[in-house]
Amino acid sequence: MKKAILLCFLAGASTLLADGVSFTVDAIHQRWPWEAKIDIDFTITGESGKKYDANTSFFNGGTKLDVPAEALSGDLYALDPGQHRLTFDPSKASLGNEVLTRFSVAFGDVAETPLYMIVDLAKSKGQEGLVTYLTESELRSGAYGSVETNPVSGVSSIVWTGVTNDEAYATTKMVFRRVNPGTFTMGYGGARIGSAKIWPGGANDYGNEAQLTQPYYIAVFPTTQKQWELLAGSNNNYFTGEKRPVEQIKSNVTTAWEAIRGSDAVGGGCHWPDDGYSKSSSSWLGKLEDKTGLVCDLPTEAQWEFACRAGTTTVYNDGIARTLNDDPAFNNIASEIERLGRFSSNGGKTTENGTANVGSYRPNAWGIYDMHGNVFEACLDWSYPATTNRYDHCAVNPAGPATGSSHMGKGGASTSAITHATSGFRWSWSKGYQYGFRAVVFPEGVVPEVGEVYSEDGQN
Repeated sequence: MKKAILLCFLAGASTLLADGVSFTVDAIHQRWPWEAKIDIDFTITGESGKKYDANTSFFNGGTKLDVPAEALSGDLYALDPGQHRLTFDPSKASLGNEVLTRFSVAFGDVAETPLYMIVDLAKSKGQEGLVTYLTESELRSGAYGSVETNPVSGVSSIVWTGVTNDEAYATTKMVFRRVNPGTFTMGYGGARIGSAKIWPGGANDYGNEAQLTQPYYIAVFPTTQKQWELLAGSNNNYFTGEKRPVEQIKSNVTTAWEAIRGSDAVGGGCHWPDDGYSKSSSSWLGKLEDKTGLVCDLPTEAQWEFACRAGTTTVYNDGIARTLNDDPAFNNIASEIERLGRFSSNGGKTTENGTANVGSYRPNAWGIYDMHGNVFEACLDWSYPATTNRYDHCAVNPAGPATGSSHMGKGGASTSAITHATSGFRWSWSKGYQYGFRAVVFPEGVVPEVGEVYSEDGQN
């Protein structure tokens, strides 16, 4: 039988933080006897229009509890002033049925949650202005150009559209959008399993629940040729142009993968997922990591797709619900999808056009561009065996298989049909093949965790 977790709590305890912001704990309630989860109700008093992260610590008496990110759910990130609730699951914090007789919560210092991060690649390591953060209230002030609110139906958001008006943001600087943890249906809406194409809405249109427990920043554009050149010192692409995405990564190393993050040989020090977020210092991502002092890498497939969907559950990230069974070639909606990116059907297959300058098409609800079409993008995950769909299991921070011979690609390309560019579509690509990519950067203080690794018996 489960033991009750006895809570000792003084209602109304308040923590006054920087800039006049306060977090007040209103109530702590355990869901006993139904389950051991603990709900923490709290109120944020702060400036209207600003958002804050809940920087929490948990104690049993004077003992601080080690609480992993997956043990927390509910209201944690980018919170408006007002009433909120977060939930603590002791079973996911290795506490089991231990009785916590003096459980309490404390809130640490907090600042307004940055929505965008800008890295100036032209600046040196440690130089002032190398990394700049933009908050939502700063964007709404108009100081950084145009913004658009709620551009996608059904998703409440603000998009910095002015990022496309200054070419520096696609050449000498990199702009990243913050993505907060969440749970979503991964894979639904057109996938590729081995050589089999799964049409959206069909009987085999797989989807699974995936949970991401840590915040991250993802580049709003795929890495451009100028951005690559500033760190790698070379630029060899078929469709040349400073604001075009890299699509043929060449250097003095063996493969494009090694140029991006380092050798993926087992025991080589950069093998995902065994070596986690370790990278070669001479790789492009290694140099970006050294310059910023932050952990940088490729996104996992789950991180990429979560950012692509941006709160939508539809086949494409424009939020428009479509029934596609009667039109597997997508002919009837081609003109609508072509607003989202460059494809073979709107000029991408011709020599004179090819890839488009990044940011040429509509962004998604979180202000991220070019996630449908333009260039296939590399993910950290190794490809799954052709015999498994891998959309049948709820995973926490899914990390893909332990090893393989090819990696996962997402997003479609300028030479692709729109059928190959849905949010859930995946493609296996050889590590020596030339693809594009976009970088992920983890916020200061976040130690990224390698999540569930797929095993051959189908269990994570």
